[in-house]
Amino acid sequence: MTLTGIIIFLLVGAIAGWLAGLITKGGGFGLIGDIVVGIIGSLIGGWLFGLLGIAAGGLIGSIIAAVVGAIILIAIVRLIKAVGTATCWGNVVVGSRYPIYCDLRVGSSHRISCDPKTW
Repeated sequence: MTLTGIIIFLLVGAIAGWLAGLITKGGGFGLIGDIVVGIIGSLIGGWLFGLLGIAAGGLIGSIIAAVVGAIILIAIVRLIKAVGTATCWGNVVVGSRYPIYCDLRVGSSHRISCDPKTW
């Protein structure tokens, strides 16, 4: 890969990561974070587009595929991060493996440390 190709690759990654951050309402991830999210997203998007038989040619097509892949990546990361988060609905904690009660406002989210002594 030539220097020009590497620069274009990094620019596509940065643009895709930034756009995916805006679309998912999370904002950007900083320049390096946007590039990393965009590059991994371009791999996911390119694989997915190839699987679906969609041809994404040219610079705009590459950015679109990378943005789609980056959005999927962000959604997966948010799902993984949500595993440790529980939501209180009344006195019942939804999303927790343990029988924990909470007295927070309905619909509030917070991290819960599961200590059997407090049950």
